[in-house]
Amino acid sequence: MLLESVVNVSEGRDETVLQALAAAAAPVLLDLHRDPDHHRAVLTLAGPTDAVTAAVRALATAVVTTLDLTAHAGAHPRLGALDVVPFTPYDPGRPPPTDLAPVVPVRDEFARWLGDALGVPAFLYGPLPGGRTRTLPDIRRHAFTDFAPDAGPAHRTRQPERRRSAHAACWWRTTCG
Repeated sequence: MLLESVVNVSEGRDETVLQALAAAAAPVLLDLHRDPDHHRAVLTLAGPTDAVTAAVRALATAVVTTLDLTAHAGAHPRLGALDVVPFTPYDPGRPPPTDLAPVVPVRDEFARWLGDALGVPAFLYGPLPGGRTRTLPDIRRHAFTDFAPDAGPAHRTRQPERRRSAHAACWWRTTCG
């Protein structure tokens, strides 16, 4: 299976940082789009599942250890430095698949890893166990109040020695919107 992940991070202005994040996502990085007004970047990764999941983990590690949101100002709503990490099957030249079940275990494993390895709270959206679903707007409105993280610590994460902050929304996307 080929996999796509369009990772959204809360950095859109510092070229040196963006190049370091892009390097962490290589060699499966297809595109880096930056928006200085929103202070946000979107990194599109695609390739074999193992290569993409390894690159997403390397990128997540770079984001959590590099970005500092204590002085962050941007127009786009965010949960944290590593904001959105989608996974979807990828079939070049074909429309998005309607059966996305193969990526649910990839999403769930990444969320567990993010919480265990990096101590970052992870919220799942899209299909959830028991037939429930959640949307990204639901997570943005209710994270840490009505919704506890699905993986990782149950509170907002701070790394005081670096004054870093990171939270994640891991999702299973059906469209790009």
